[in-house]
Amino acid sequence: MNEDIVTDKQPIRASEFVEKNRTWRSLKHRRSRLFLGHVRWETHGSSLNPKNLHPHEGGSLYLVHNGVIADHLATAKKHGLELHSECDSEVLIRLLEQYKNPHDGLNACLKKVSGSMSIAVFDYQRECLWLARNSGRPLWVAKLRNDPRWWIGSTKGILLAAFETVLGTQSVMDFEILIPMATGSVHVLSASGYILA
Repeated sequence: MNEDIVTDKQPIRASEFVEKNRTWRSLKHRRSRLFLGHVRWETHGSSLNPKNLHPHEGGSLYLVHNGVIADHLATAKKHGLELHSECDSEVLIRLLEQYKNPHDGLNACLKKVSGSMSIAVFDYQRECLWLARNSGRPLWVAKLRNDPRWWIGSTKGILLAAFETVLGTQSVMDFEILIPMATGSVHVLSASGYILA
């Protein structure tokens, strides 16, 4: 594992994780370029087993997935994928590993895997964030005026609520961009702050 990457997984509510988790709290004293979080609704595999929690790792890729993969064990068998957890989302990272680049791998996920999905993949090697979704799950991106940071969330409502909670009610008036990602397309958010299709 790369020492520049900090990961932690716990089967607790997000609010409790943020309040009590030592790894999370230590980030307060680090300069971070990316935070990728996920709150898992348990569909396949117990959340008490850390292997079933996100992110799922593969080489220099770290994947979080919102959705449910239909018959993930049959999908894994069909594509010769070796799973290390009971979580259906792991099928996506294992399929990605079979491709030379995440763009092609995510396109394969959208075409070859049945189920609902919005996916975010941090690519440490290329220093970018890959985003993809199908019609089964939404995925939104946001950027505030005069702020270089990008934010992603499952829905517009989640992003608005988060901004209002953390930055106050005025923040909802400061969006430069607040849009849903296109269905069936792969996008990349570059380290320089550009979204590319």
